[in-house]
Amino acid sequence: MLANELCAPAAPFIQEDLLKLIDLSSNASDMERILNTAARYIGNALILIDIFGAVLCHSSNFEIMDPLWSENIRQGSYTGDFSRKVCANDAMQDWSRAGLPVQEITLEGDIQPKLVARIEEDRHVMAALVMVAHHTPICAMHQQTLPILAKLIYTAYIRNHPQAPVSLQDMPYATALFSLLDGDADNSPASLKGLVFPSEMQAVTARLVDRYDNRYIKRAFSQEMHSIFPEGHLVQKKGYICTLTSGVDSLQREALERLALQDNARVGISWRFSDIMDFHHYFNQSVSVIKLAEKHKDKNRVVNFTSYAFYALLENYTGKYPLDWYCHPALKQLKLHDQNHHTEYYETLRTFIVTRCNQKQSAEQLFIHRNTLQYRLTRITALTGLDLSESMTNWVLLMSFAIEKCKD
Repeated sequence: MLANELCAPAAPFIQEDLLKLIDLSSNASDMERILNTAARYIGNALILIDIFGAVLCHSSNFEIMDPLWSENIRQGSYTGDFSRKVCANDAMQDWSRAGLPVQEITLEGDIQPKLVARIEEDRHVMAALVMVAHHTPICAMHQQTLPILAKLIYTAYIRNHPQAPVSLQDMPYATALFSLLDGDADNSPASLKGLVFPSEMQAVTARLVDRYDNRYIKRAFSQEMHSIFPEGHLVQKKGYICTLTSGVDSLQREALERLALQDNARVGISWRFSDIMDFHHYFNQSVSVIKLAEKHKDKNRVVNFTSYAFYALLENYTGKYPLDWYCHPALKQLKLHDQNHHTEYYETLRTFIVTRCNQKQSAEQLFIHRNTLQYRLTRITALTGLDLSESMTNWVLLMSFAIEKCKD
């Protein structure tokens, strides 16, 4: 960033001081020192935030008396009460629509007025710099100078934090991906301009089982996702955190499983695709596998869509005939026999089919001897007339068990 680009519009600001700040922000790594220097020049406390409400850094040489912002800083992100007040604030809503560089914002219960400068890159809002007007009243100099300070401080923060925050680094991609998920077909091609995606992609989507509405926890989880897929692009939709990545290798899957267990989350992985315009479809795939795995009480935290593709088909079935009509009658026959004779033939056959007719695995899962399994299978074939050596019969039985599980 050239000094003359910033100094020209900053006539009320002492240019010598601004040049010193430009030099400091371009070379120093201590963000508190940079913020304190800027705060001293402008006469008020400064706070840098990202668009998700995370407090990235703040000055410390001016006391912040406002209880709302004091709590935000202590927590490291917007509190729930603060977020609600922001959403209900008319000036904030007007600013979102108008897109002016700087806006004075006073929330309900505020002790001190605030002047906020938005920070943009390629027409995407990336962050904001908040000035707390406690020690020096807001004046024309602040209106003109705060956007300049915001650009300097933001650039310094990005230089000193090359991997974080994800929301700042990846915002153009996140905006484009959100447009695709939002069904905004008119704006999607424009938002994709200049962005490069892999030739093959997968959607890896997570949902926190607990505290999914806590913005700070979601942001921390997003950072962990980014560390697993550093080349990926993150986007959030409702309660879901998705990274668009070129693929998932075995080490990344292991890391995902550890993260999901640690933070009590479920993760769904879509099939591969090559056209970014199909992202919404594969995002929905990854979301559906999370829901289905939860519905079927799957103990696995990370699940591929392949494992539940057939269940997804059944969930969306709208055919003329009920699904019961496609279940092999042997299943009903075995259920009735089990009820009348206190046998376990239904579960025995299900386990045998699910394990691909592997007698050793079936016996282990049923906790019975292989001779007992063989006896049961002989009785099952005698009762039903099934030929368990025929591959199509086994496929129909597998489909039938899946239909019954879906019904349950």
